[in-house]
Amino acid sequence: MSTPFEKLLSDPYAARRYLVELAPYDLGAGAVVSLAYSDHGFTTGPADTPAHRHYEARVVEALNFQRSLFREGAIGGPSLPSFGEIRLDNADGGLDFFRNLAFDGREVVVRLGGRDFAYAEFGVIFRGTAHSAVVDEHQVAVRLRDLQYKLDGPLQTELYDPPGTGEDGLDLAFTLSGTGANSYHYASLSGITSYTFQAGDVLEYEVYWPARRLAPQRIAVDLITGVGALRDSGAVDQAGLSAHPATDLSAKAAGTWYARAIAVPASLLGAAITHYAVACEHDPAAGATVTLRGAVRNLRITDGAGAVRKAVWMSGGAAPTVTTLLTNHAGNQLSVKLRSVLEMGASLEGRPKPLCFGKCLNVAPVQAHPSLLLYQVHDGPIQGIDAVYNRGVALGAAQYTVDLLRGTFTLLQAPGDGGVITADVRGDTLGGYVSSVAGIVRRVVATYGPLTAADLDSASFTVLDAANPAVTGLYAADQRTLLDVLDELVNSIGAFYGFDRGGKFEVGLFTAPSAAQPDAASFGPAEILEIEAQPTELPVWRQRVGYERNWTVQAGDGLAGAVSEERKAFLAEEVRLAVASDETVKTKFLLARDPEPWRTLLADKTAAQSEADRLLVLYGQRREMYRVTAKTQPYKLELGDQVALDYNRFGLTGRRFRVVGLEERADVNRVTMELWG
Repeated sequence: MSTPFEKLLSDPYAARRYLVELAPYDLGAGAVVSLAYSDHGFTTGPADTPAHRHYEARVVEALNFQRSLFREGAIGGPSLPSFGEIRLDNADGGLDFFRNLAFDGREVVVRLGGRDFAYAEFGVIFRGTAHSAVVDEHQVAVRLRDLQYKLDGPLQTELYDPPGTGEDGLDLAFTLSGTGANSYHYASLSGITSYTFQAGDVLEYEVYWPARRLAPQRIAVDLITGVGALRDSGAVDQAGLSAHPATDLSAKAAGTWYARAIAVPASLLGAAITHYAVACEHDPAAGATVTLRGAVRNLRITDGAGAVRKAVWMSGGAAPTVTTLLTNHAGNQLSVKLRSVLEMGASLEGRPKPLCFGKCLNVAPVQAHPSLLLYQVHDGPIQGIDAVYNRGVALGAAQYTVDLLRGTFTLLQAPGDGGVITADVRGDTLGGYVSSVAGIVRRVVATYGPLTAADLDSASFTVLDAANPAVTGLYAADQRTLLDVLDELVNSIGAFYGFDRGGKFEVGLFTAPSAAQPDAASFGPAEILEIEAQPTELPVWRQRVGYERNWTVQAGDGLAGAVSEERKAFLAEEVRLAVASDETVKTKFLLARDPEPWRTLLADKTAAQSEADRLLVLYGQRREMYRVTAKTQPYKLELGDQVALDYNRFGLTGRRFRVVGLEERADVNRVTMELWG
């Protein structure tokens, strides 16, 4: 059964009401303020949330917004952020105070409803952010952009510490198995003498959780006595956060060292410490296994004024041995290493830690600790290191060791003068190993990026994964931006990404329109106000698709003499090429194109050949683009939708097209579409 909002969108004659919600920062008050406006005046009811909120009638133009799948004149390639504006009436000067508000990056929500709609019946037609607000004597123009700006940042946020700066600590990698309930693992630091609590004791230590991870790491220190544990005593730190390891410290410890000071409660005074523990508690799904990383340093008991009464473990000390103290699953475990062992390259300071996703061949690892022959391919747990090479020659399994929890491997003998170490890697396993475009995009934006699972249109990822589950691989040792990485991933299979009207991040596969697929809308002479042909590129007669990327091109003196000719041929080229061609296209179109190879991250020849064949069908025939302005209700269409035209010019009777651009005008119920087909 259709909702009132859905019925409204289908009725071209229905009266419409708009609500605009703004949340700018008041520079004078030093706080975010909530502002609400409408086109006809509106007040929420007593049962609404929020109740009795008034929307002042100032909206002149509720939403003028432009969205595109690709950059102007292009099909495929980099994505294009969306933009638009809202106009508010300021003839009486009532909005002059907007000059003292900061709008950039602040949330904007526009809702659409009918004349008699309750607040809950209004539908969201835009959720994004403001860029700025321009105030004049007559109007305020709030300039909009979609949420893609959130992705305009670095992929890698974890950097190597400078050596010898006191940043040393214990790197803790916990592996927890899902039990269907809370999973935990407590490990005791061995060889530390007992201490009896006295009045004024304060447990102090610093804790670090890697930023942008799948879930809060929930790693902390616990002290256990014969009469009870600190975690169960009700003790809190200076910020009021519980001493219990299950406490979420993300707001304090994610991406930075958080110095905790926890006063020992009276209930533990006079009790002797039997175990100094590091612990992790989490709730993995039943049957799942997760790796959680964190670090602690400078564990000590003080008098609260700086004097150390008991040094437990201080930076610069040797790595302690640990023994399992409490665990509720046989598969739970802890691996402890010194942070200084993991990153001591003098030239690494400030360099991003590498990230690897899916299947990557012949990557150049970062030499994280030269004297220990330690190399890193990923900042976190990985699925596997399938081979390690020196100057192109595969090393034997007995010549190196692998730490899958930390994405590192260690050579057992020096590579020699002129040695060049590379590796074949199956990467990131935070939340499980993924290797498809949909899987890696999801991992990148929601685990290493700023989005959460709630920000995603999960169904679109499922559909894309089913449409093309081909194995791919991405390696980033140098700094990359999220947007660049996302563009490279989706272009590998001719897909796209962006944010829908409700602010959900979605993905999709770009395909040709087809009579076998449903039409989202149809337009005829009664709706079409203007139609204009747009330039398109000539058809292609050959399509080449790169695959099986070699992440470190090597040739000549850089290779050992024992490297086979087949291996030399592989190492000398960045990619292999799958080719699809149709000579008959050149007969029809004398200037048919032979474009540069399509750069992809595909790891498999079969998948690359399938994509080459698909692209040849997609672009190996004459395609047309039209800019169509129609008198219709806005907000019914999404980018990528299929629409039908029934127009008696240009052979457009019964033709279907893919929507690749939208410009919607709420003030005049008009939509301008960029159509491709």
